[in-house]
Amino acid sequence: ETNHIMKSSMSVLMLVVGVVAFLGSTCSADYYTTQQNLMEDLFKDYNSNIKPANKVNVKLQLYMRALFEVNLGKNFLDSQATFRQRWNDERLAYNNKPQYSDVEYLTLSHEQFKNIWVPDTFFRNEIESHAFENMAPNFYVRIFPNGDVQYSRRLALKTTCASNWQENVIDCPFEIASYGWQKKDVEYIWNEEQPYGLGRESLFMSEVKIPSFETSVNTVRTSSGEYSAARLTLSFEPLFSPFLSCSLE
Repeated sequence: ETNHIMKSSMSVLMLVVGVVAFLGSTCSADYYTTQQNLMEDLFKDYNSNIKPANKVNVKLQLYMRALFEVNLGKNFLDSQATFRQRWNDERLAYNNKPQYSDVEYLTLSHEQFKNIWVPDTFFRNEIESHAFENMAPNFYVRIFPNGDVQYSRRLALKTTCASNWQENVIDCPFEIASYGWQKKDVEYIWNEEQPYGLGRESLFMSEVKIPSFETSVNTVRTSSGEYSAARLTLSFEPLFSPFLSCSLE
């Protein structure tokens, strides 16, 4: 009788394991199928060369991963940042398709990223920059059910600064705009909740205090039209006065 009970228990256990394995494989198959179908649905009639029909509001965030040097002699800030942009593209919305109701967001690969329209954002006061591509491109793109696109990329930046001698601070702005789209087409705004962040151990300069920051938006007028621009200014206060705190090369 004992052997019979043990055999019955083993049979039940094997049945449970089999059911779990079957459900796991079914869930995996459903996941792959859903992801593939969603991508096909979103991109089958999509033209990445065409901007969304409505005015695009681009919401910005700048997270400073490292502040390496403020150079007074050459007036630049050397830094590393995660730069995030978020906008809506109604062509990429899938919240009206019940078969994708379980998809929290769709993450695109580096190659798939080329299939969507992206604002031609640049740093107006950039001296030089590069994106990190060493082991793999350091970025992600997520598409949310309502058509919101979040684009995050890790950058090394060298940007211009200016010395404010009267207030004994060094102002280092990040000036952001579209290179070609006018304000009536693309407008930049800062994330209301957290426009800026600074890592706990990201300040590599012992000669200055942790910087204060200020955000603003404005309109830049040129001979080719009016452009939306956003600015985030980091103000560094030297620990020693006058400005003997930074490199004077």
